[in-house]
Amino acid sequence: MNIRVARISLLIALFLCSFCFVHPVFADENTERKGFVMSDVDRFIKHWETSGGSELGSSQLFIEGLCDILTVDKPNAPLANLPDNAYVFEKAIILTDTNGRTSTGRIDCYKRGHFVWESKQGSGTPGPDEQGPRRIGTAMRGTSTWDKRMVDARAQGENYVRSLPREEGHPPFLIISDIGHSIEVYSDFKN
Repeated sequence: MNIRVARISLLIALFLCSFCFVHPVFADENTERKGFVMSDVDRFIKHWETSGGSELGSSQLFIEGLCDILTVDKPNAPLANLPDNAYVFEKAIILTDTNGRTSTGRIDCYKRGHFVWESKQGSGTPGPDEQGPRRIGTAMRGTSTWDKRMVDARAQGENYVRSLPREEGHPPFLIISDIGHSIEVYSDFKN
């Protein structure tokens, strides 16, 4: 993806993410919006455009950087009492399969009443100067395998939304991202 297309795509995603984080419908009277600075957007794109291979090593840093650009609060440190974790990374959630067996899943980033964020980390094709072993992550971008993994990520995020405790309700936004490459925002206001 060239830098101009990446910049336009990121600007659209920033607008949508800004809406997800602090849209007036969801913001309280203490929410302050300062706006973002274009030079910060350019630096952010440049920093993340070559990311690849490690969702665990990239997701939280990417979201924190995005929060900086959007001038919104970053997720909080998780608390021992699970219901108190209203805006955190790696929110624990109980998943039940079709046979009634339970397991614990982890939402990459969760903000109660706002969004569930599921991150993946794909990778681009190796550059001519790259040598040695290479991490691929979710899949090589631009392939049918990558497309399938991103569809799977959406299904995973939708499952997380359905599995949230009833008293928390369903957040209106589901965000799926391939860190440094794409941000997909889905909405459903039916709760």
